[in-house]
Amino acid sequence: MNQSQFVNRHLGAWTEFESVLKLFETQKAGRRHNPPPDFPPMYRNLCRSLMIARQRVYGQQLVTYLNALVVRGHNVFYATGTNRQGNISDLLFYSFPATVRKYYNLLIISLFFFYVIGTASFLVTRHYPRYTRSILSSRAINALDEMYSSKKIFSRPASESVKMFGFYIANNTGIGLRTFAGGLFAGIGSLLIISYNGLVLGASVGYMFSGSNWKNFFTFVCGHSSVELTAVVISCMAGLLFGRAILFRGRYSLRESLRKIRVDVLTLVYGLIIMFILAAAIEAFWSAGSQDAVIKYFISGILWIITISYFILMGRQRSVRKTER
Repeated sequence: MNQSQFVNRHLGAWTEFESVLKLFETQKAGRRHNPPPDFPPMYRNLCRSLMIARQRVYGQQLVTYLNALVVRGHNVFYATGTNRQGNISDLLFYSFPATVRKYYNLLIISLFFFYVIGTASFLVTRHYPRYTRSILSSRAINALDEMYSSKKIFSRPASESVKMFGFYIANNTGIGLRTFAGGLFAGIGSLLIISYNGLVLGASVGYMFSGSNWKNFFTFVCGHSSVELTAVVISCMAGLLFGRAILFRGRYSLRESLRKIRVDVLTLVYGLIIMFILAAAIEAFWSAGSQDAVIKYFISGILWIITISYFILMGRQRSVRKTER
């Protein structure tokens, strides 16, 4: 491989690394955020490129350029250390909501498939109950009736709530990961999974709304719905991002195309894990509480406002400062 081929093959990675360095170096010393999670492997790859350039006696200009990047990367890497608290705060207050907004077009597609199909399913089962069993199995219907037939669900002991907290984490995270993993099938898998979830959820709501246990059902689910349903939609969005990188690579190889989005994908996955844990905590310790239904509906509305505002507004101030620079 000659120098020209070597540069063409790795220039994208070097440019991406340099952009990360510039972002960090322009931040004030007291307000510096940690580099992205994949900064260490990016730095190692750069060091490897420098070693190869020296061994093959490529041009001095190239060696000098790579050496300067390595030195700057060294300063960033060892200046930040492993400040996990900083990583988490950066994720929550900037990276996660900013990344969701970055791919708003994929978010709109995910919202459409989930809520339009869910609404259609709700309307059909609400006005034509005979179609309910075409969507929901008898086992699922019996489970809904048993779970919400009495107010026992609002009076379980604390030990049972802790146990259910673990169950909700596993269940909710599993749904999210399956939806995201569907992106491996060019994004189609994610759309199919979220469409199915919308179909089942709409049918379940329509069925419960038509029965006598609707108050117990809505009093229970209203609390955690904002965080959990939003997380499911973002899981689909992440899967679509994955699928788009596979389908529409342009002039990049599959590996390079996936590498370009890996920081954003990791950011979404980390953020989703936190959202699913939060949803599980609300479901286990608040939704199952014995508070009056009116109070739960009010808190539910507040949580929806907070959730929507978070993804619309959070992290914009830092973006504005970057633009001004």
